[in-house]
Amino acid sequence: MPDLYVGSVALAPFIVALIALLKWIGMPVGWAPYVNIALSAAGVILIGMIGLDPNLLTPVETVLNIVIAVLAAAGFYDLQQAGTRALRSQ
Repeated sequence: MPDLYVGSVALAPFIVALIALLKWIGMPVGWAPYVNIALSAAGVILIGMIGLDPNLLTPVETVLNIVIAVLAAAGFYDLQQAGTRALRSQ
């Protein structure tokens, strides 16, 4: 399955980081699969919207990169750690 990208932003680690943040601030762990589905669907819709109007790419990519910078600063976005977890689970 190909990776989904919005511009230069890979969606999978972005979604993992957002779910980790939500669990950290108190979201019940049982909601994680549903939040994952919702965020994945939002990502696919966003990709479709950008496909229809390529002018949306720059502002969307900028916002996603800012959110990733905040998540990285908070310690929730760590691509190496996410990759290590994925490899260990196999």
